[in-house]
Amino acid sequence: MKKFKLFALAVMAMLGTNAFAAIDSEFIGNNGIRYKITKEYVAASAGVDEQLGFVTVINYGLSETTDAVVIPEIVGNQDATNTDVPTTNRYKVVGINGTETTAVTINAIPVNTTTATQAFKNAKSVSITLPSSLLYIGQQAFEGCQAVTIAVPAGSQLYQIAKGAFANASKLATFDTSNAAWLAKIEEDAFYGCAALTSISLGAKLESIAAGAFVGTKIATLDLSACTLLDGTNGINRLFTGTKDAEYASGLTFGTATKYAAADASNASLTTVVLPTTNADNYAIGANAFDGCTKLATIGATTNTAVINAKVASIGASAFLKTAIKVLDLSANGNITATAAWFSTGNDSKLEQVILKNDVAYTAFTGLASIKTLKKVGIPNAEYALPAKTSVTAGSTPIVAEVFEGTALEQLDLSKIEGDIATLPALFNTTATTPYTSLTAVVLNNQTTAIAANAFARCEQLASLTVKDKDGNAKDLKAIVTINSGAFYRTALNSFTFGAALTTLTSPFAGTDTEADGTTLKAFSTAESISIDLSACTALKT
Repeated sequence: MKKFKLFALAVMAMLGTNAFAAIDSEFIGNNGIRYKITKEYVAASAGVDEQLGFVTVINYGLSETTDAVVIPEIVGNQDATNTDVPTTNRYKVVGINGTETTAVTINAIPVNTTTATQAFKNAKSVSITLPSSLLYIGQQAFEGCQAVTIAVPAGSQLYQIAKGAFANASKLATFDTSNAAWLAKIEEDAFYGCAALTSISLGAKLESIAAGAFVGTKIATLDLSACTLLDGTNGINRLFTGTKDAEYASGLTFGTATKYAAADASNASLTTVVLPTTNADNYAIGANAFDGCTKLATIGATTNTAVINAKVASIGASAFLKTAIKVLDLSANGNITATAAWFSTGNDSKLEQVILKNDVAYTAFTGLASIKTLKKVGIPNAEYALPAKTSVTAGSTPIVAEVFEGTALEQLDLSKIEGDIATLPALFNTTATTPYTSLTAVVLNNQTTAIAANAFARCEQLASLTVKDKDGNAKDLKAIVTINSGAFYRTALNSFTFGAALTTLTSPFAGTDTEADGTTLKAFSTAESISIDLSACTALKT
C-alpha cells in the first residue's frame, strides 16, 4: 500500500497536478472562497510551458461580517500552495457561478459549471473586488448580496453579466464598468431590484442591454454615449420598468421579493439618457424602452427634448410612454419614415412638439392623435410646417382623416409639401361635445384642389385660411375645385374669395350640432356674417 502511494505521488509530480486537478473538482483557496475547476492545470515540463487551469467561484465561504472580499486573478489550492501568489497548481478565475445548469463558454473558455450554485447569494460584505481575469458573472450569482460596491479593476476582461446576476442586491449603490473595456452583454434583469443603485457606467464594447436590466433601480442618468457597438436588433430594450402582472423578463424567480412589475410599472428616478452617435451600425430603441420612466425628460443634450440622432434605426411601440419628454426631435434622423404610438395620450400626455426632417418622405403620422398636449408638428425653423417630401401618394400618405384628432395643434402649414395633396380630409374630426379650440390658422398647399366634408368643422378658433406655394409665396383659393359639406362649420372664418376653378360648393357651413337643451348651434363660431365672393366662379355648378 505504501509503495502504491509513493507511485501515485510520483505520477502526480510528473504531471504537475494534485488531488483536485480534475475538471469539476473543488478546492478552497487562500481567501476562503470555494472554487471549481473548469479546465485542468498543466505544469511546465521539458519543452512545454506551464498552462494555467481555469476555475469558477462557486461559494462565498467567508464570514457574513467581513468588510471586504478581494477575488484574486490567480488562485492555488490548499493541497498544493496556500500563498497569496501561488507558484504552482495555479488557476485563473474566469467565472462566478450562478443558477445555470448548462455549460457556458466565452471564446472557448469554460466559465461556469453545470451545477447551479449562487456564489455570493445573500452575502453581506461591504465591498467585493472582482479579478481582472473574470469573463462571466453567472445567473443570480449575487442575488440578494448586501455588498455596497462591486469593484471592477483596470484591465478587466469581463464580457458578460448574466440574467438576474445582481437581482435584489438592495445595497449595491454603484457599478463602475469603465474598466471593463470588453463588456458586451448585460442580460435580462441583471440589476433587477437594486434599489440603491444610482449610477452605472457602460463602455465601448457593449452590444446589448436586455429587457428589465435596471428595473427597480435609482439610476438618474443612463449614459450610453460610449456604447458604439449597440446593434439594430438588440440595442436598447425595456430597461427600467416591468410589465404589469407579467413574469420577470428573464423568466427567473427572485426569491419572495415583490415584483416591481406588479404595481404601476413606473420608474421615478431616470431623468436623462445619452445615446451613442458614432456607431458603425445603426441601433434600435426597442418597444417600451423607457415606458413608465415618469421623470425622463431629456434624451441627448437639449433639456426636455428627445433628440433622436442619425444612428437610431427604429423606435418601437410605446418607447416613451408616460415619460416627461416635451419635444421629440427627429430632424437629424433619416431612418424613421413614420411616427407611431410612442407617447402617452389623453391626460397622461406631456409631449408638446414634434420636429420632423424636411427631406424624409414620411408615410404615416400615426400615434399623434389624442396627445392632448401636442401643439406643434413641423420642421426646423418652421415649427408648424409638414416636411417637403411628405408622401401624398394614395395609400401611403400621412395626410389622412383624424390624424390630429384630440391634439392641441395650434397651426397647420401644408404649403411646404411638394406633391399634390388633392383632397384635404377632416384631419381633426371633432364632435359637438368636444370642439377643437386650439387651431387658429391653416396654410394650404397651392396644389390642394378639394376640401373634404367637415375638414375643419368645429375648429372654433380657426380664423385664418391661406394658400402658399412651397417657397412661401402667398397664393389664393383659386385652385380649389371642390368644397364639401360642413367644411367650415363652426369656424371663425368670415371671408372667402374663390376662383374660376371652383365647380362644387356644397353647404360648407352646414351642421346640426345642438346644445344640451336641444338648441341648434349657429354655423359660425364668432362671426355674425360671412363674406363669400363667388364672382369669379364661372364654372360653379352647385
